Amino acid sequence: MYKIYILTLITLCSSCAPKLGSKIISKQEPLPEYAEIVILNESVNIIPEGIKVGEVSSTDNGFSVNCSYDEIIEPLKNIALQNGANILKITRLKNPDLMSTCVKIYADIYRVDNPQLYESEIIWSPYRKLTWDDFKGKPKDDEFKDFAAVSNCNIGFRSNRVTLLKSAKFYVENKFDCYNSWVKPEALGDDSLLKHEQGHFDIAEIFKRKLESKLTSEKVSLTKFEAFAQKALDQIHEEFLKEQELYDLETNYGLDKANQEKWEAKIETTLRKNPRQLRVIAF
Repeated sequence: MYKIYILTLITLCSSCAPKLGSKIISKQEPLPEYAEIVILNESVNIIPEGIKVGEVSSTDNGFSVNCSYDEIIEPLKNIALQNGANILKITRLKNPDLMSTCVKIYADIYRVDNPQLYESEIIWSPYRKLTWDDFKGKPKDDEFKDFAAVSNCNIGFRSNRVTLLKSAKFYVENKFDCYNSWVKPEALGDDSLLKHEQGHFDIAEIFKRKLESKLTSEKVSLTKFEAFAQKALDQIHEEFLKEQELYDLETNYGLDKANQEKWEAKIETTLRKNPRQLRVIAF
């Protein structure tokens, strides 16, 4: 399964920089920058069961730069990790309006024992492998009666706000959708099947990196960029589907152990030869 999306680019003028703030009430042992941190959106009505570390926020004075959602959420996550939090619960998110070009975010940060319990999606990381606990969806016997498990991986990107004087920045991600991925009870504990599903996620990462390369392969004007980006997405979409289908076919959905191991080696080599680029892609 897959989903590829692109958000509309909007033209506005801007200047200055957003202001980051924090109010720490119970500082914990700092976590490494690669540690898992779960973001709970404003619509999620859950109060994490753990220690409330404090509050973080991002505001601005009217017209600022570098203040799209992605440009703000990353430094807020860093503040959380530095203070030992692994859950960032957004309590208020205000989108840009006539008075401000910035996304404003207010959030509570928490330290919990097992952040995976709160995940609805997982951003690919070399430090984070899938477990069967990540497959939180209900099996769909009507559509996939012959399948023991299904992984739902989404490749896509968002952009910042664009002006005639300001280059576009893009945030490319490969996500595993927990609630649209599932495993049948009788397959739980099958390590070989779990490795096969991890392979689907890793292949999606390969094509996420290919999308990054396409987006940085040439410079295009603002008026032509959306068409250029959509063409890149369409090309990746077609290649992505073919590779995922070939993976299932040649490994017999993970049952052919020898070919499964060959594919795992191939995937690992490809990822090593094509390292991740910076998450922000600027033109």
